[in-house]
Amino acid sequence: MLYTRNYYNSETNHVELNAFRPEKHDTDGVSVSFKPPRTDEQEGLSGRNPGGYEVATIPEKALESHQISVREDPTPENPAHAIIPELRYENRRSDRAYELMKALSDAVTEVTGPYFPEKESSRG
Repeated sequence: MLYTRNYYNSETNHVELNAFRPEKHDTDGVSVSFKPPRTDEQEGLSGRNPGGYEVATIPEKALESHQISVREDPTPENPAHAIIPELRYENRRSDRAYELMKALSDAVTEVTGPYFPEKESSRG
């Protein structure tokens, strides 16, 4: 899942590597989801930021070729949730983190969205 602000250019179909930069809450790794069971729209709408999300697809072969490990981390809301343990907030400035973010950015084959989650105040 990508936060939309300045990370994806639909004209060039390019995803900025900072789309994969760990945030403060990424203490155990950057969150990703396996496909299926959720659709891209369901995934995009599940985000916390009202600024919206776009969903990027990265083939499993690309992860393997760059030796990027993905660990299953299912949640009640998302049984397909997983994390990339090497991309944590504490190591976000390391050479390896940069290498991984670049590899993920280059490996994106499709982007859908944007999807805009409902604001908390409007949820039933």
